[in-house]
Amino acid sequence: MSEDEHINDSVALREIVRAATAIWNQLSEDGRRAETVATPASFAVAESSSSCDSPTSVTLSFPRLPTDVFIDWFGPRLILWPTGVVTARRTSIVSSRVGTRKDLKQGWFDALRTAVIRHEQTECLCYIKRTAAADAVIRASELFGARRLRIDVESDRSASAAELLKWLESKARAHTPSTSALEDVAYVSPVFLADTSRGQRDSNQSGHSAIRDTALVLAGERIVTLSCRSGGKIEKLLARHLQDKKRDAPVLLAAVTESEIDTVSRLLVSLGAVPWLLNRDDADAMSGQTTHSNTGSSQANGHQPVSVSVADGPLQAPEEWLCHWTRPRQGAWIEQPDEEFLDELILGCQTADRSAYAALLRIVEQRQIKASRSVQNAAKTVSFTAVPLGEFRRCRIYRKHKLRFDYEPWGIAIRKAALQKSVCRPVTYVDRATYDDVSEDDRCFQQLRFDAGHRIDWSQEREWRYVGDLDLSQFRCADVVAFVDTHDEATALQTEAPWRVLQLPSITKPA
Repeated sequence: MSEDEHINDSVALREIVRAATAIWNQLSEDGRRAETVATPASFAVAESSSSCDSPTSVTLSFPRLPTDVFIDWFGPRLILWPTGVVTARRTSIVSSRVGTRKDLKQGWFDALRTAVIRHEQTECLCYIKRTAAADAVIRASELFGARRLRIDVESDRSASAAELLKWLESKARAHTPSTSALEDVAYVSPVFLADTSRGQRDSNQSGHSAIRDTALVLAGERIVTLSCRSGGKIEKLLARHLQDKKRDAPVLLAAVTESEIDTVSRLLVSLGAVPWLLNRDDADAMSGQTTHSNTGSSQANGHQPVSVSVADGPLQAPEEWLCHWTRPRQGAWIEQPDEEFLDELILGCQTADRSAYAALLRIVEQRQIKASRSVQNAAKTVSFTAVPLGEFRRCRIYRKHKLRFDYEPWGIAIRKAALQKSVCRPVTYVDRATYDDVSEDDRCFQQLRFDAGHRIDWSQEREWRYVGDLDLSQFRCADVVAFVDTHDEATALQTEAPWRVLQLPSITKPA
């Protein structure tokens, strides 16, 4: 862009701000009477003088959303469209927070997938970064070729006319084209100073996250709700939307079956929302009890169950064995790209299962236990415990800070003598002063005995550690035992494991 073009654009943007503030002031003075509100045919305030095919545009609202409604919800703001106004019909996909175990929310991803697949070519999906569904909407858009609109919302700080001009200039200069041909963007400005009290009345109560959710609900000409928590921001925004007589965007509430429509959904349905019932008779409900297809015999895969004598197993001779317990995982596997895991969830793949059993199955298939970082600024290790296998139900504790249980009934037991040959060492439990003096090489074998509040004595874990990934193929089959919770799991896993698979007793008898 030449200097003269830049000057012309600055002049155009200055005129845009002048015209916008005049309209806002007139709307305020006239009480927003219907005849003074910008109509859907004239929502564009002006366009910059750029000579590109899709000139930068500025509007007072989204297409087909009356300006007075936009101001009622969000205050007087400008919307900058760096590549031209997107006039496609907008679908906003909204949700309360999904939780850390996304593999347990397959119904949520089924609804998302269905919504995107049924998406019309003339429509676009709206999303705002850091809202609950944003990452999944972006990925589903790419998987199914659906056009999307990213709405970039400023915080609710106020801005004078001069500050709005600076904002427009900076956004116009800083904008870079999206790396995806499917994505357009709209930048929403701060609130104009003369009307800050009205613009902030809702969003100030709960911060920037509420501003993002408000903008997403406001932008939608159709609102698909994947989940809605009782008393949460999404419920309040949808209730307000449904009771706003100036808004007519339909709200669809996703549910797996009619019986799963909860109290919140029933309330919103009573206000006019439409329940969207999905038929999942032919889908696997990945709720932690995943149905696995490995039902053949162990002989079919060439794996003969290895006999471990009654006197030699980890239940009968626990002092001779160390156990590695598998746990549910809250995201992609170690070294798996996050995008690949998201694809598994969106496409409804059985491989999206992240239960403790699935973690064990992965270890068996790979013949390897991947290391993770147990101690900050130390090497990655594989952890074992000398706590007897038969005592796990008594030791099972929910660790709130880790959002998981210790000691669940799935894992791998390895003979202690075999592990010691592989340089697996017991952890030394120390106080803070000693721990701070430990060298980096030895830190992975050190552990603070107590937590910060002296509530947890970590020495009870009796932990051992092995540095790096552990190759299980180095051990004799008689030195490894996989253990599971149920008979069905034991039967299925034995088709994959070259070692004995042990079903743990439901109640451990005292010694």
